[in-house]
Amino acid sequence: MSAPITVALIAVPMALGLSLAAGAPPEAGLAAAAAGGIAAGPLGGVPLQVSDPSAGLAVVTAGPIQIYGWRTTCAITIGAGLLQILLGTLRVARGALAASPAIAHGTLAGIGIGIGIGIGIGIRGRTRPWRGGSPKGRSSCPACTSASVRRRRIR
Repeated sequence: MSAPITVALIAVPMALGLSLAAGAPPEAGLAAAAAGGIAAGPLGGVPLQVSDPSAGLAVVTAGPIQIYGWRTTCAITIGAGLLQILLGTLRVARGALAASPAIAHGTLAGIGIGIGIGIGIGIRGRTRPWRGGSPKGRSSCPACTSASVRRRRIR
């Protein structure tokens, strides 16, 4: 069986299922999969790139569909796409090169440490890494700020 047929046989049911999971009509899933597949070829950086629907995007789009409705979410998506095209045309992303790579590395390291701590807490069987509720107007995790770490009593 040829590769395009195999990709289509996988992408079509996946697009239908993910559109229903997001709360969108099934036709929208097919249209999005077709548009993504057609656009990925000429715009992708690799000649034989394969694109298919993403389960992560179904989760992301489910919220706006429930809050704003289907038509408004479509308008928001089109507006966001036009904004991306405009920013790409103006080459705004070149401004990101002015930032130090250490900033990006530090941010990603912090995110990784947070994920690791969360996984470690889950493995230990605890639902919260601290006792009691969150302080008023502060982070929901008192152990996340250095000042609260100094004030925290060890029991």
